[in-house]
Amino acid sequence: METPHICKSLQAVGISEPLSCLLQSYLKNRAFRIRIGSHLSSTHSQVNGIPEDSPPPSGTLFSLANTDVVSTVPSPLRTILFADDLSIHLETRNNQTAQRLLQEAIVGINNWLTHYGFRVSTAKTQLVIFRDRRGPITPLTLLVRQNQIPS
Repeated sequence: METPHICKSLQAVGISEPLSCLLQSYLKNRAFRIRIGSHLSSTHSQVNGIPEDSPPPSGTLFSLANTDVVSTVPSPLRTILFADDLSIHLETRNNQTAQRLLQEAIVGINNWLTHYGFRVSTAKTQLVIFRDRRGPITPLTLLVRQNQIPS
């Protein structure tokens, strides 16, 4: 089995191998079942990810696991990452430049997330345009996995 991404992230920030191996054993061979009312599903393997309902380290582990996603966003774009919420933003007066740079960043982010077993929530993704002058706003067409991001 390949070393989970979170273990590689821990080693990259200087966490010693014994602790990283302990966490790796915690993340390996995990299974889950889903309960809806009194019905319990069959057991499924958890291939990737960090259990959400587990002890306190889960939030910290998740934050470490997805911190590298910001490295996919090129300058002059900027990012804000809080837990699993990522904001990318750009200051420009040129809509064509904004369209191109933002779309390239979205593709890069989506590719990174897909590679490491994460997914963009298209339902929670939005485009917000701030301006310092009056007049009509020229809309941008940005896509996440073939879905247009609402403005």
